[in-house]
Amino acid sequence: MIVFRNAGILILGILFLSQCVPAVKQEQVELGLEVDYQLSDTTVMHLADWQQSGQVQSIYPFLHVVNATYRYAAALDLGSMAGQYKTDSLVPLLTDPSPVVRAQAAYSLGLSGDAAVAAPLVEAFQQYDSTGQYYLANRAILEAIGRVGDTALLEPISTVATYKPTDTLLLEGQTRAIYQYMLRGIIDPAGTATMVKYATSALYPYSVRLLSAHYLGRANPIDLSTYSNELLEGLASEANVYLRMPLILAVGKTKSPEALTELKKSVVQEPDFRLRCNAIRALGNFPFNQAQDVIVRQLNDANESIALTAAQWISDHATEGDRTLLSNLAYGDYSDLVKAKIIGAALRHIPYPYGIARNNRASILSQMIQKENNTTIKGLMIKELAYDLKSYREILKWADDLEAPVRTAALEGITSMLKDNHYNAAFGGGESVKKELISALITAANRRDPAAIQLTAAVLVDPKTKNLWTTNEVSQMETLFASLNVDFDHDAYNGLGESLAKRQDKTYKAEPIQNYADIQWNLLSQYENAQVVVQTVRGTFTMRFFSAAAPCTVSRIIELIIQGFYDGKVFHRVVPNFVVQTGCPRGDGYGSLPITLHSELAPLQYNQEGLVGMASSGKDTESSQFFVTLSPTPHLDGKYTIFAKVISGMDVVQSIQPGDPIQKISLQ
Repeated sequence: MIVFRNAGILILGILFLSQCVPAVKQEQVELGLEVDYQLSDTTVMHLADWQQSGQVQSIYPFLHVVNATYRYAAALDLGSMAGQYKTDSLVPLLTDPSPVVRAQAAYSLGLSGDAAVAAPLVEAFQQYDSTGQYYLANRAILEAIGRVGDTALLEPISTVATYKPTDTLLLEGQTRAIYQYMLRGIIDPAGTATMVKYATSALYPYSVRLLSAHYLGRANPIDLSTYSNELLEGLASEANVYLRMPLILAVGKTKSPEALTELKKSVVQEPDFRLRCNAIRALGNFPFNQAQDVIVRQLNDANESIALTAAQWISDHATEGDRTLLSNLAYGDYSDLVKAKIIGAALRHIPYPYGIARNNRASILSQMIQKENNTTIKGLMIKELAYDLKSYREILKWADDLEAPVRTAALEGITSMLKDNHYNAAFGGGESVKKELISALITAANRRDPAAIQLTAAVLVDPKTKNLWTTNEVSQMETLFASLNVDFDHDAYNGLGESLAKRQDKTYKAEPIQNYADIQWNLLSQYENAQVVVQTVRGTFTMRFFSAAAPCTVSRIIELIIQGFYDGKVFHRVVPNFVVQTGCPRGDGYGSLPITLHSELAPLQYNQEGLVGMASSGKDTESSQFFVTLSPTPHLDGKYTIFAKVISGMDVVQSIQPGDPIQKISLQ
């Protein structure tokens, strides 16, 4: 059996890739070995350029040079190149004399996703876990095992009993490992017990407790019923809002009567709106009728995030048996978007035999859509109207709109209508309406609209719709695919290509993107220490770049800012307690630019609000869209490039609503 242990010897004064400062900077490490990582270093620049251009063979030699800085830089750059390099090239660095180099090698191996590296990771841990100088590397090794290890390794990691509350680095490694296993769908009861112990005890370091609490709040499925008392007591004694947010979600999963009482109280009494939002979400673990009274009262809350969260809860958890309540709520006096969501909830759950009630509510929502000038809000309203299948002709009308957010919302509504389980109840069977909806998607796709192509590609292979396509319609999609260029929109191109191949039971090999950005070193040199001032209709917030962590991303963002690209762009995606997202050239989330960015996955963590990351549809697909976290979001770690941090005006970021525009971004 693998045994993970420690000798209780602490390492002091070592900070590796701090979340609050750039990921890579000059550091003095325990062994007196200086890792002086500077973007002005010509060799560091060459290594970064080779990473961007995929020149793996040029990087390999620097894994073996005398200078620890360059070994570190080489390992860092390979970490963002999963699938492009041989993982065994990094394995020797697990025994490197520099803790920083060892740690980076382990982190990069974890990002590789290669299960074969688990064995050398375990070996390195067992060889070097007996002296404090290796704790830095062992933290990274444990996290990496969590990303690539098999189920057999989780239990011994989860049951380590010798780590003391002061063993911060090892505890962080242990919790990161358990968390990463959870993200892969691997949950061990012993791991859950360990996370409960850490999350609910003030004896343990904040970083350990935060990740443990997020594990409990996010893991699904997970049975926390036996931990009701511990979690309720932990919540009651905890003052830190960032720990309380995930703990509230965990309390909901206990499903105990005491938890229900506490959550309903929290919805009303918590002073921080973020805690109230999470309390609403946590009540989703209980029957609708046990929580509806307190949720309904939040629909008129002055804080739009709370009101929208409540409306979404009602939509997600109501049933046909709640039709009277939903019918009445639809006439309530709320903000426009909340009202639209409540009407959508009524349309979602009122059975079709109640045609008059449905028609009345749909008519109200249609009038609201006609009057709405904000295209983002209008699009969200249209998606709510799509819960009424009888309104399909109006949805089809909006599918021809000139504004992308409106048009895309209608097309998304069409795809949801095609999958709606109430189709037969609405139309009495038959396929004529479905065929009309598919025809509309094909028409939109043939206009070379990227969103339409992606949505149509999904319908092309959906089990509910794939047999409704005529030979001619499939042929149209084949012709369209042959006319596309991967750099036109790589998601649309590869999505359609994969669907067409799937219909023929063939394997599709995604076409690689050809046009990637280069690092613009002159811009970095000029602006790497600049403050990024973002003016919005809600106020101004300021960001600071992590240039060393993501040099190519930062230089590209600088270029776009100088061009004025972001001025006027809207926040098209707003999820309370999660992110606000902007930078889409279309305003609907489906847009990209002809120049693409490689992912730059330095070992930073999404462990606080205000971190700025690049949105993507997968590794190495970043373009212009970015998001700002509204709370710690550790499930994003190692998946999305972090390139900046909000340093002032976080209250402004928290107030942003869907459709809010950026007035101007400037560099100062």
